[in-house]
Amino acid sequence: MDSLTKEWNRLSLSEQEGDTFDFGNQNLKPGSMLAAKFFTKRALSIEVVARTLRPLWKMKHEFHIKELGDHLILFTFEDELDAERILLGAPWSFDKYLIALCRYETDQSLKDLRFNTTVFWVQIHDLPARRMTIEAAEGICQPLRRIIHCSDEDETDGGEFMRVRVELDITKPLSRGRRVRFGSASDGWVSFRYERLPVFCY
Repeated sequence: MDSLTKEWNRLSLSEQEGDTFDFGNQNLKPGSMLAAKFFTKRALSIEVVARTLRPLWKMKHEFHIKELGDHLILFTFEDELDAERILLGAPWSFDKYLIALCRYETDQSLKDLRFNTTVFWVQIHDLPARRMTIEAAEGICQPLRRIIHCSDEDETDGGEFMRVRVELDITKPLSRGRRVRFGSASDGWVSFRYERLPVFCY
């Protein structure tokens, strides 16, 4: 947006073009907006998308849907809590293909949005029982990208494995696991498994 403004400033504008309109804090559409990128090459039907997601999202209020082309869809929610719950429930999929969601709360152009991250629960397998702490699990997953800390032990303890919520860079291949070291002379390997993984481009 800044670069575009600089280009405009270099142009010779007419009187009407140079008369700046100031949005201020007015002229805002009501509701909370989430932009979504559908990672499929199939044509999207707005009606089918809405009919599929409405029962899955289990919202308390209504939402509105608008197609933007290039498999982009804008969702506007009447209730902010509905939008927040949907983000917390990620990842979502449609016809087994990934839906990447991001908040749309700025004056950034829709075409400039980047859908290169999605949140997944990552399971860490083959950990020794005495090493199964949330601190160790989050440390192991640190290279994956951004850890979303969860203090609820029921969420993070999977019994035979640990679970960590991670914001993954979906432009990169999925990591299969990580080498670990127990003390000075004992090395090992822990495996990653990704929950609710849709059709994914590795």
